[in-house]
Amino acid sequence: MVDDIKNRPLDEIRAAYKKYLNTQNLSQNTVMTSSTDAFYIWRKKGQEAFWQIVLSDNFEVLGKSTLLELLVQQSSGNAEANLSGYMAHLRRFRRFLKTSGIEFSESKQNSSPAVSAVVNSQDPFILQESPYKFDVDKNGLLALTSGNVDRINFIIENDSNYRSDMDPENKESTYNYIRNHPYTRDYEVILGIVERIDIQNSTHQASSGVKQGDNRGREITAQFICDLPDFYERLKNEDAGLVNQIAGAIPGRYTFSFASKYCTYWSRYLLEADGYSIYDKILREILPYYAWVYIGENHMARKQSKIEKEFGQRNRGDYLGYRNLIDRIRREVECRTGYAITRKDFDHLLWYYYKGDADIKEKGSNILLHKSRTTVALEFVGNERSRLWI
Repeated sequence: MVDDIKNRPLDEIRAAYKKYLNTQNLSQNTVMTSSTDAFYIWRKKGQEAFWQIVLSDNFEVLGKSTLLELLVQQSSGNAEANLSGYMAHLRRFRRFLKTSGIEFSESKQNSSPAVSAVVNSQDPFILQESPYKFDVDKNGLLALTSGNVDRINFIIENDSNYRSDMDPENKESTYNYIRNHPYTRDYEVILGIVERIDIQNSTHQASSGVKQGDNRGREITAQFICDLPDFYERLKNEDAGLVNQIAGAIPGRYTFSFASKYCTYWSRYLLEADGYSIYDKILREILPYYAWVYIGENHMARKQSKIEKEFGQRNRGDYLGYRNLIDRIRREVECRTGYAITRKDFDHLLWYYYKGDADIKEKGSNILLHKSRTTVALEFVGNERSRLWI
């Protein structure tokens, strides 16, 4: 079976793969992109190199290193930022091979037995074969794995509430509005982008903070950004100070979440880069769990997250510290598993999984009838035995 499919021409394999993609409830844009990008290594290095990597028991490491080398050499875009997309399409192709009856050795990040189980005593993850179940860590909580990133990105791609604003095919999306006005300094254009990001993310940027009913906050923010003389150069350099500055654009307010999203979207959509991480309520609440179990840092006090106090308060805004904390977690994941999760995928994974799940208390009392995923997670912080690698 393996030799048979390996010897087939690219066009024939691509046609079969495209047929499979059309059964997976993907957008046509994703189908077209994946049926092309999954074979990037084949087109650039040849058929033999492609199959050596795809069928390798060290797929994650070989795939990433080969793609990064090729993207640096042959692409004019940001190679690091584009890497995760190409890897996602390769992983999707491997899932297609499984449906075709191809068996091959799996790398740690993508393997799992027929019945979910911890891979070995050194691996704290329980990996799932089913695309409808999430990989979890030994504490039973969402794991930072490539499989989970694929699952979440698939959900987002097919969720009309979130897909439309980042969809290149949607002419009114924030993505297209930014792409169609590169390096603009026009006030009306900047205001339009501020409004889109604010409405999309419910960051309440409209309030001016001066008095009730004064809703000039977006206008003040847009003018502040227009007056920044080196915004785009600093954005290219991933300057964390941009977030701190824009957060303080409205006198009397400190809109850290909006500022992080404004810089993040410009970085991702205009530069196709991965220079910024999003800060919001969901991330700041759950981040102490991942900081504790992955890198042994305790960012809790009195059973509450200290993330906002440490990084997001007025006159003490420290976006660099916040981004560095996420990067330390990301580096530990790569060091331990070989999987390099991007800032974008880190944001998407935690935000989508933990949003919308709240504690439910008994009416008239503080008795919890249901603990949210976040509440359950934070109970592990400080317990040495809950850490993934000791």
